[in-house]
Amino acid sequence: MFPKIERRGGKLKVVVPYKVKVPELPKSKSFKKKLRDCPYARHWVDAVIRTAYSVMESWRKRYLKGRARKAKPRVEKRFARCKVREVR
Repeated sequence: MFPKIERRGGKLKVVVPYKVKVPELPKSKSFKKKLRDCPYARHWVDAVIRTAYSVMESWRKRYLKGRARKAKPRVEKRFARCKVREVR
């Protein structure tokens, strides 16, 4: 059985039929600042953090709906997202 999302009093609430840890992602500034502390350029590190949070948030939503396994996602092939600027 997977956790279910129900609307109670206008708010979404996660309801679990048994004790299960609902994964929470730390979003505090101090945590992200610790992640940012590395020798690489800050804008590249920020892009990596945003991508990782995006992957984890989408996995969390799918997990709570029962569409994803309990195992957290793993990046098997390294990749980088680059913004391409148009030259006018």
